[in-house]
Amino acid sequence: MAHTIDILIIEDNIADSRYVEVLLREITLQKYHLQHRRTLAEGVAFLEKEKADIILLDLSLPDSFGLDTLKNLNSIAPLIPIIVLTGLDDENFSVQLVEAGAQDYIVKGEITRQLLSRSIRYAIKRKEMETNLKETNRRIEEGEKDIILKNEDLERANKVLDKFVNVVSHELKKPVANIIGLLSVMEPEITTMSEKGKGVYDKIKYSAGQLKKMISDLLEETKRDYARDANYEMIDLAKIFEEVMLGMEQFITDSKATISLDFTKAPSIYYPYQDLKSIISNLLSNAIKHRSANREPHVKVESNIEGEIRTMCFTDNGKGMDLDKDGDLLFRKYQRFNTDAEGSGLGLWIVKGVLEKNRSRIEVESHPDQGTMFKIFF
Repeated sequence: MAHTIDILIIEDNIADSRYVEVLLREITLQKYHLQHRRTLAEGVAFLEKEKADIILLDLSLPDSFGLDTLKNLNSIAPLIPIIVLTGLDDENFSVQLVEAGAQDYIVKGEITRQLLSRSIRYAIKRKEMETNLKETNRRIEEGEKDIILKNEDLERANKVLDKFVNVVSHELKKPVANIIGLLSVMEPEITTMSEKGKGVYDKIKYSAGQLKKMISDLLEETKRDYARDANYEMIDLAKIFEEVMLGMEQFITDSKATISLDFTKAPSIYYPYQDLKSIISNLLSNAIKHRSANREPHVKVESNIEGEIRTMCFTDNGKGMDLDKDGDLLFRKYQRFNTDAEGSGLGLWIVKGVLEKNRSRIEVESHPDQGTMFKIFF
């Protein structure tokens, strides 16, 4: 379960506050700790001594009213996301709330458990992104960060893309087409097969079709998103990992893997979004696929800042490998060191190519039957 989210609700209506508390208790995937204050002054006094991850704010308080309530609180606690609890469902008013510093607003008569949970989660992430973006802009203005992608970077990116597309087009599509063709030849013989044989045939046919579609979709997505991939942006690590892990949810569940994330030292990275997503997907998938049969898989991911360089470590407790023996082959195309796990041997080769395109590098430590750590220097 994720860490406890500390919530401060500033609301003079006891019934509304109790209702929010009841909804929060019904949320099973996240633990919340709620503190209630009835006036703005009491809320400010609380924040001077205690911490809060998010504030739920009523604008009609005994000692403050309207947008001034939000503006005053936002000036006092600029780093804490604020969700406004309002009885007014008005689009123009919602725009004013956002302009005054609110991350979101909820109409009191329409609050549900799902709406409240989603609003809290998104508000926290939006505030993190806003804070990181402001810091990046400050550094850009001071000349501490060069964000211009030079022509030589674009040329190198084009070469990597061309090589990748070539691999997918010529070296993967052809064998898949052969499999589908052979299945078509076998189709007239289905009636003579046993029930078990028919089931196996259907599964192979379905898997081959899925693989063909995946390759086609991957090609289209690569071509379509490439222009965007070349552009750097400030990326919220918690958000991108949530997206990647959602796509791998069934795989993670089936393997009984646990994944712990710690981005407190470096919550964001300035990088092309799709490139970073590709790196994360391949390294997470790799760590789980090469798990040990002697223990349930666990992957720990940490980000850090070392001098002027941001780093990210992926550490697993899997099978590990002998780097003295296989280290030179690790990032080569089609290299597989664990034949028990499914894979094409392209994952680490793709990771290395993406990192080189963006002038990043990767280091690895591994020990047989202990696990592996990949460390990326962005």
